[in-house]
Amino acid sequence: MTPMQLGIHAETQIFLLATLAGAGAGAVYDCLRCLRAALPHGKVLCFAEDLLYAVFFGAVYFLFALSQTGQLRFFIFLGMILGAAVERAALGEPIVAAVRALSAFIYKILRKIFSPLFKLIDKFARFIKARFVKNNPNFLKSEKDVKKPLKV
Repeated sequence: MTPMQLGIHAETQIFLLATLAGAGAGAVYDCLRCLRAALPHGKVLCFAEDLLYAVFFGAVYFLFALSQTGQLRFFIFLGMILGAAVERAALGEPIVAAVRALSAFIYKILRKIFSPLFKLIDKFARFIKARFVKNNPNFLKSEKDVKKPLKV
């Protein structure tokens, strides 16, 4: 056989191993999704996480393909994508839904526990603000002052 042809048995084995590697990489992405569900954050951080995951997935594909065949093959990439998709449908969605429900439940409990504390802090801050502004009326600007352009 030439180096480009591995044989159907070897290609099938490599495809199944690639599917397992893709499922593992999909599980890593589900961990990121669970993190996002538990601790929501902005678009920039989500983009950075997705970019790092894409680099991770590419590195796994590159290392896996070179270790198995010595070449980058499309069927290996296809197997990894298929494994990640099956993992997400079978395990990822239910696990992330459970983490979302659990984090919402914990958030409700913590909000009930710490609500009186937050109200006390808010009252204290309003009291300090009222005293500070009452003693220093120059900190309040009139509407006339606000509309004046800045002098350069």
